[in-house]
Amino acid sequence: MAPKAPQAQRSRSRVSCGRIAGTVVSWQGQQGWIKPKVAVNHELSSKNGGKLFVKKNDVSAGQELAPGAEVDFLVYAETAEGGRLGAEFCRKLPAGNTAAAGSAVKAPVAKFA
Repeated sequence: MAPKAPQAQRSRSRVSCGRIAGTVVSWQGQQGWIKPKVAVNHELSSKNGGKLFVKKNDVSAGQELAPGAEVDFLVYAETAEGGRLGAEFCRKLPAGNTAAAGSAVKAPVAKFA
């Protein structure tokens, strides 16, 4: 059995062309889940209840996330282990500012081998 590739080496492809907003719904130490404010139009969007995975190294330097935090981010699709959607270049929004990009993310449905 081949060893797993480190997170940085797993295959990611950008799904969104712009930032979208969401809310952190859970955070456990180094990783968590974000619920986007708009649906992501991608074949993997039904996985994980529509939530996006996020790791601490995908969050802007010096920022700490916690449940309830409003954030914006770029969406990626990861092909490893059956695939999932995730958030990268994630940053906290100032309190009361949820005006980050708000339209649904549209992307061609990718076929993963």
